[in-house]
Amino acid sequence: MISLTIKENRVAPLTFFPLFLLLSVLVEFYGTKLSEKNVNTLSLYNFFTLFEFIFYLIFFRYIMQSAQIKKATLIVALLYFFIGASNILFYQGKDSFHTYTYMLGSIIIVVFSILYFNFLFRLPDSGKLTKNPYFWIVTGLMFFETCTFTVYGLNNFIAKTMRQYDWVLLFVSDFLNVSLYTLFTIGFLCKINIRKFLGLS
Repeated sequence: MISLTIKENRVAPLTFFPLFLLLSVLVEFYGTKLSEKNVNTLSLYNFFTLFEFIFYLIFFRYIMQSAQIKKATLIVALLYFFIGASNILFYQGKDSFHTYTYMLGSIIIVVFSILYFNFLFRLPDSGKLTKNPYFWIVTGLMFFETCTFTVYGLNNFIAKTMRQYDWVLLFVSDFLNVSLYTLFTIGFLCKINIRKFLGLS
């Protein structure tokens, strides 16, 4: 039996997570500007999504305190970095989206999400889930990665053989991003006492 304590009220993850989101916005802005100049942005998004998965693994490593899980998360993060970087640099290449390692990253995040939920629901003193910011963040990650496993996994195939359906890929991607960031926002706001914040109590 793995001994686990989940940090529900620590400040650090909710401090560095917004910094990561700010970086995401800056990358999206920069990528949009490059696209407007007809510059290939695949290399940018390949390396950023690689970094993104590593960041999420570090996030899981922080909120789930177990010697076994901390060690496993670190090993998985290091292995994924080397596999992902090798795929981008030598196999699928920087000018093609790294669909194989993206799908692998999605599976890894879904597995850690399930692991988090498994222990969370087994803890009698885990508190009210709707007031748990990590519950909302992990829910967003699990939903997003479950859906994008297929969507982004087919990215290269659609781009090469069914370009007329690119708009579908973009629409689904935008919808999933909005859903993800909505759940992130709920996670950041759920600990705020709205009545106290507005001076009503």
